[in-house]
Amino acid sequence: MSGGNAARPRPSEDRDRQAEASLVGQLRARALAVVEAIEADRKTFAGMPDLPARRIHTLFAGLYLRTTQRWMRFLGTRRDPEFAYLTIIRFYEIYRAAMHTPLQEPVAGPWRRYHGLAGGLTMAAPISSHLLLVSRGVRAHTRYDLGVAIARATHDYARLYGRAPDIERYKETIVGLQTGAAFQHAGLDYIDDHRRQQTGWRRFVLAVFHAGLRGLSWLWMPIFQHWRRAAWADARRAVEPPAPPNGDMAGYWTFKRFGSG
Repeated sequence: MSGGNAARPRPSEDRDRQAEASLVGQLRARALAVVEAIEADRKTFAGMPDLPARRIHTLFAGLYLRTTQRWMRFLGTRRDPEFAYLTIIRFYEIYRAAMHTPLQEPVAGPWRRYHGLAGGLTMAAPISSHLLLVSRGVRAHTRYDLGVAIARATHDYARLYGRAPDIERYKETIVGLQTGAAFQHAGLDYIDDHRRQQTGWRRFVLAVFHAGLRGLSWLWMPIFQHWRRAAWADARRAVEPPAPPNGDMAGYWTFKRFGSG
């Protein structure tokens, strides 16, 4: 029997495995609900008239859906998915806010260039402009929104678990090479989805783009990885560790200002 003077366990050690597993299960359910919400957004945009800045948003929503599905599939193989689930939830909140800005209001920040282009596009526009629009959405959401989502997930983790997350432990589930590969496959899935809906020249162009996406991954993947790792670095700089637990203040982190680039 251990003596009564043994050190009191930390909050993390005080939780039993069943409670930890239950919490992770709840977080996964919330992240899966995000997948359903993105699909609902895609269908909403698809049901809009094909006017500028209306149905065109289905393009990025379709890619976002595919990447999140692949991300969730990857996390299902991990023993440490909890922080990524929190990030997925926060990531979607930022996307939804950016995509539901009233048309008459000017869009500021990272999504400005995306909405500026979408304001002149319909689904009948050239495929090249569609691809440019999607690439602008990817850059805004990956390079900038991801960092904000990670920082907010850090707060959420601290509140839920009663301790600061060991950020480096979770890096692979957010911006690691395996998640990068999952997103590459999602991009190929997405191009196939889009290609099946086209005919003639547009279908041919997408077939060429699919081959280029696969064959030139050595060229564009480092750029994509740079955006993700820069977002990770932004999050690390934006969030300062909390003070030692002090009643109701335990788990609260301090935000610094993000740049919008």
